[in-house]
Amino acid sequence: MSGPDLVVVGGGPGGVAAALRGRRMGADVVLVERGLLGGTCVHSGCVPSAAYHASAGFLRDLRAAAAAGVDAGAPALDWPRAQAWASRASETVAAAVRTQLHHAGVTVEEREAAVGSSGVDGYGGVPVVVATGARPTVPEGSLSAESIMGLTQVPGVLHVLGAGRFSLEWADFFAAAGSKVTVVGTQVLPGEDSELAEFLRGVLEDRGVRFVEDRPEEPAEAVLWADTREPSLPGMSVDEGCRTSLSGVWAAGDVTGPRWLSNRARLQGEAAAANALGESVRVREERLPRCVNTEPALAAVGMTEEEAAARGIEAAVGVADCAGNAHAVALACAAGALKVVVDPEFGEILGGHMVGPGAREVIGQVALAMTLEADYRDLLRVAHVHPSFAELVTDAVAAI
Repeated sequence: MSGPDLVVVGGGPGGVAAALRGRRMGADVVLVERGLLGGTCVHSGCVPSAAYHASAGFLRDLRAAAAAGVDAGAPALDWPRAQAWASRASETVAAAVRTQLHHAGVTVEEREAAVGSSGVDGYGGVPVVVATGARPTVPEGSLSAESIMGLTQVPGVLHVLGAGRFSLEWADFFAAAGSKVTVVGTQVLPGEDSELAEFLRGVLEDRGVRFVEDRPEEPAEAVLWADTREPSLPGMSVDEGCRTSLSGVWAAGDVTGPRWLSNRARLQGEAAAANALGESVRVREERLPRCVNTEPALAAVGMTEEEAAARGIEAAVGVADCAGNAHAVALACAAGALKVVVDPEFGEILGGHMVGPGAREVIGQVALAMTLEADYRDLLRVAHVHPSFAELVTDAVAAI
């Protein structure tokens, strides 16, 4: 019996994507995973986090319902039930991952794997995709973004160290749940559009989240380091084709370093598997959308105005304010804006940045146009449903 054509180490988003791509290409694929299929994303990251934030969203909606003529009483968050809700979401998605791999014909081996210059132990000489993720790094006595979900109760006082993506998400959630939250760090979301990041900071401050430069002397029931992570294996830096410095070894996902995005892991996993099996695929990370899952969310793709200027590009910017969007007004969530950054000389869409309702889906439209290499003026020809958040895209382009 012959061996596999491809070995994948790690069963998170990057590894699963690599294994499925290999099978679609007709390869015999072995996936080695020592823990639970789905990885951090499914069991202690994106999926349960999204479920917790859905709970906070329902809570906010109920509290605001009176303005729309709905009497919802005095809603409150039940922490154990929110935890059970998040666990069910993880279990459901994990089951779907297992089913997907099974139906695709991927062989799963539940064990540790050693990766070296000759490949994976037991499969020497077979091309390898390493997708073993990253792990949190926090001081003793503090909590990571993963471990804070296991608290037995909502902390009365929470200190969040840092103002990056995961830090703001959990600060926003626990503020909604009733915690007194202090974020230690005044540079909010470095790398994102500074104007929109400051707008989001103002929204959080209005909800009671405090931002300070130095950690307060006030004792906290919990201290969170949400954005401190490191790859699980050293030396897995990759080129645009996801090739590492080891012969016959490709890598995908968080093991290659930030940004810590599941869609990045999936895209890299697909490319790594394809290239390991003889194709030539390049990952265009500048076209990957990203999101800060606060309420409202901040979502983005591509370059900011500042980044374009730093590269010597005389960019043009179109802005659409949510206050002028009929759907946002009808839903009483008209705070926020969309920015579209373009190169007016060549018509290229350089980036999109939004804070406000529907930001994830709106930025998805900009990312799609970038991936298809559309001229930004082509977006003016799209007749969106009315009313909808998608109309912001047309409005922003029209403002250029």
